[in-house]
Amino acid sequence: MLHHLPVLSSIIAQAQGPPSTADFIKQMVLMAALFMVVYIFLIKRPQDRRTKEHETFLSSLKRGDKVVTTSGIIGTVASVDNDKGIVTLEVAKGMQLKFTKSHVTAFLKTGDKETEKAESAGSAS
Repeated sequence: MLHHLPVLSSIIAQAQGPPSTADFIKQMVLMAALFMVVYIFLIKRPQDRRTKEHETFLSSLKRGDKVVTTSGIIGTVASVDNDKGIVTLEVAKGMQLKFTKSHVTAFLKTGDKETEKAESAGSAS
């Protein structure tokens, strides 16, 4: 009886015929929907959350905050011009640099030994 099994499976496959176009379209739509769900939950939503957090951070900048820029420059906020989107940082006594607000990335953590070394080296020169 088992020796007839390959023959039966080929007869069943012939009876079903080739896959239809409708089945192919259903599979493609299902795959596209799956990719959209993965994109939304694994890529888009976390990026939107990070963008919103950064916008909140930028709106909370005020004079006296110690911050780090995208280029790694450490400074104290001397002024914020919200209309032009510019932040002026004092990086050493009497030396101020202007940056666009979007290039300020984070508040400087106090008590960080590497940061304190960088600040003391900058003020010594």
